[in-house]
Amino acid sequence: MTQPESVVTTAGAPTALSVEPQAPPGTTVQVQWFQDGQPVAGATQPTLALGSVNESAVGSYFATVSVRYPDGTVRTTQTELAEVQLYEHSNGSDANLLARDSLGEVLADLQRGGPSAGLSRGVSGTQVFTTRGETRDVGEPVLCGTAGGASKWYPLIVDAAGTVTVDTVGTSFDTVLGVYVDSGLGQGLYDGLREVACNNDRAPGQAASAVTFCARADTIYLVAVDGVNGAAGTVRLNYAMSDQTPSGPCEPPAIPCPPRMAERVAPVGGELTLSATVTGTPPLKMTWYRGETEIGGSTGASLTLKSVSLADAGTYRLKVSSAEGEIERPVARVRVVSGAQPVLGFEEGCDGSLRFTVAGAPNTPYALEATTDLLTWTRLFTGVSPAGILELPVLSPGESAGRIYRAVRQ
Repeated sequence: MTQPESVVTTAGAPTALSVEPQAPPGTTVQVQWFQDGQPVAGATQPTLALGSVNESAVGSYFATVSVRYPDGTVRTTQTELAEVQLYEHSNGSDANLLARDSLGEVLADLQRGGPSAGLSRGVSGTQVFTTRGETRDVGEPVLCGTAGGASKWYPLIVDAAGTVTVDTVGTSFDTVLGVYVDSGLGQGLYDGLREVACNNDRAPGQAASAVTFCARADTIYLVAVDGVNGAAGTVRLNYAMSDQTPSGPCEPPAIPCPPRMAERVAPVGGELTLSATVTGTPPLKMTWYRGETEIGGSTGASLTLKSVSLADAGTYRLKVSSAEGEIERPVARVRVVSGAQPVLGFEEGCDGSLRFTVAGAPNTPYALEATTDLLTWTRLFTGVSPAGILELPVLSPGESAGRIYRAVRQ
């Protein structure tokens, strides 16, 4: 008649779960409670009294109700799952929301306006819950690109701007941690998520994960915890906001340099490094793309292409995202040279200066020439590169303005 309800409470508080079964006259009813899929010894009554709970009571519970009929037939049904979670808050506020297996359940809790505690400067807390028996939803993000499989989501409601730290210190298994905000874009449940920060192992050899990010007031941050390679168990999710007033607002990510897309050249088999100047409030996530294809393992403001092949030619874009938003722009168009005909590339500096490179055949002399009228060409630099790439001196903004350039074979 009634299902057991999930409980979030403090350590040491008396806690109980209950189910109300109903059976036909003349039958007998047997109840058995389970924690994390294992039967609880002696728990055969409709009410499961857990006493003064501690972390050992944290888990996912259900009860089976077996009805024996006069002819000996037994029919068994199982209740819905109910969770027991613990919370600790430094400001002594009421119980916060539950950690849930699905982001949809978290959002439903928020829409219902359940009990919650806002995170303000100087406030810290811990949520203790289990991930045993959990799975990953279709479309759910892979945290930090790390294989998982037993994830759970928890909302942090931030009511003041400040620096927030979230970690899993005290958790007995290897975790990976991600923090997101929901942009509301996209049709799927997880389509609108924008990553704020993620971490797998806060230090080498440590299984705990930790992130720090600049939080905005009146924002809900969605924290996801998963076990590396599907590991599961009891999680201690710790969070805190610095008691220091922020010196300024969180800055959105920006890519101020290069001012315009560079034209980069490289010979087949050579090496080429693309780079950009990135600003914004950390942590910043940086991802490089060639065309529409993401380049795996590219996590910084520079990208090095080794042993360049013709397949590496194309337009390279950099996307930078943070809690404050994201920006994406083309950084360079790469041309790969396989013959002796010289190909000229350039890269503009933040100050407007120009750096030229000439790609062609190894051990071949090339020159850089300039003109203002396409009739008279002035030779600026000459040189030979054994590797087939010639790096030329930088031209200042005053030297390079108003001229057209070409590379020629001497």
